[in-house]
Amino acid sequence: MGFFGDLFRRKTQESSSDSLTPEMRGVFDRMYGVGPGAGAGPSVCSLCGAPNPAHGMMCRQCAEQMKAIGNSSFHACGGCGAGFFVEPKIDIYTFTMDGVARVFCACCLDRLRGEMTGGTVSMPPTLPGYDSEGQQLNARLAGQPVSIKLKARENQGMILTLIQNKAKRTGTLIPVPLLITDSDLIN
Repeated sequence: MGFFGDLFRRKTQESSSDSLTPEMRGVFDRMYGVGPGAGAGPSVCSLCGAPNPAHGMMCRQCAEQMKAIGNSSFHACGGCGAGFFVEPKIDIYTFTMDGVARVFCACCLDRLRGEMTGGTVSMPPTLPGYDSEGQQLNARLAGQPVSIKLKARENQGMILTLIQNKAKRTGTLIPVPLLITDSDLIN
């Protein structure tokens, strides 16, 4: 290695070990759940709010859920307000109503299909990977209203937090649900 190569290697080694202060290194270690004090203290999960997350900034359940969803996209349903996931490479059904683009979960798509049978609007089929939880709820709670299916959804706190953070970051609005009211949820 020449003079400049050796100098570059030494400078890189020096800067990589000294680039972060111990305080900043501790912050990153706690965020990623490594090192002493990871997940300790009065902190809460950044997604669901559970106390004392065991895996850095997230509790165990949220960390496992985030790992399971991988590269899936997440959306707020324009019908019932549920948060849902769509696996990569699956088309997302977007409908524009009153100048607002909305996406619908599998439960609301099922309801809309039932109301539009015989109409001029054709609804695309719900593919596997498009709101898998909603598809399972449709099968398990067939004939039940969307409000019952919405109550049966799991991890809504985490998903809705992801959606709200995305909306803040991108400046997009979360549409007001069209197919469900607060009185539907009270019963």
